[in-house]
Amino acid sequence: MKFACISIDYDEINDYRKIHDISELKDSLSITRDSSKGIESLIRNAKVPITAFLTGASYRPFFEDFMDKVKDGLAEVANHSYSHDYALTRSDPVYIEAQIRSLHDLIAEYGVIMKGFRSPGWHLNAEIAQVLQAVGYSYTSCFNPSRLYYAMKYIWIKLSKITGKTPASVIHPIDTLRTPTLPYFPDPQKPHICSDLQQTLLEIPISVSLIPPFVPFTGYFIFKLKNPKFILPRHEHPAIFNLHALDFVHENSPSGRFLKSKEGVLQTPLSIRLNVLENIIKNLKNKGYQFVTMETLRNNLNSHSA
Repeated sequence: MKFACISIDYDEINDYRKIHDISELKDSLSITRDSSKGIESLIRNAKVPITAFLTGASYRPFFEDFMDKVKDGLAEVANHSYSHDYALTRSDPVYIEAQIRSLHDLIAEYGVIMKGFRSPGWHLNAEIAQVLQAVGYSYTSCFNPSRLYYAMKYIWIKLSKITGKTPASVIHPIDTLRTPTLPYFPDPQKPHICSDLQQTLLEIPISVSLIPPFVPFTGYFIFKLKNPKFILPRHEHPAIFNLHALDFVHENSPSGRFLKSKEGVLQTPLSIRLNVLENIIKNLKNKGYQFVTMETLRNNLNSHSA
């Protein structure tokens, strides 16, 4: 059986303000609310479940619109840290634990026990892995093993600093590029490499394409390539998509208008974005991929793979 997952990071408006070093406050805007119709459309028309990685700023509006989907098994809820701090893996262990446990406890009040975690900015260190195992998580999806993405990110951060901007994004250690592209059990001390022993925690990396090589399954690249034949995982890898709530925001919505000049994905009309995703999903289904939540995938990956 071949599996595919649609995971969505619910980064909020202030997270993008930090990325682009925007001083203007827009707390009244909500990407989570503005993305709801687009995400509901994908679930309904493509007939796929989603895994929603939530933050402290996005969990309340998410549950207002998607509690029925959670109850029906069409939406899994996972942890994206409370404050969405891009420097989380550079922080002290006490802060790291508070970021994970505080959101975990808040979500538990809705009767939902999360089992998955993704760190902001795609990285995993030993301290995070230890906390997750202690809390009882079964998987992470923290690594994006795309050389293309990291090269573009490095250039963007350098250019931003040259122009006087101070973006919140950080460059993680080069070891990130050594991450296996298949799901694997992270080494407790060096989570970017595979452990010799089977662990409770399984890392499920974001997918990268076979042709063209190392294109990550993320919104910006998907909407640029458009053609489903380019969005195919390597060999028998699961197809792990890492989209963002912003990918489903209408370009003329309040948050869409605020970020349109900063975020390239908003230059493509939402109707086209949804059509591209639906065609990619249809193509993968025709090739035998079954779309499931990340937790369901984890439960089906019981063998040690690297």
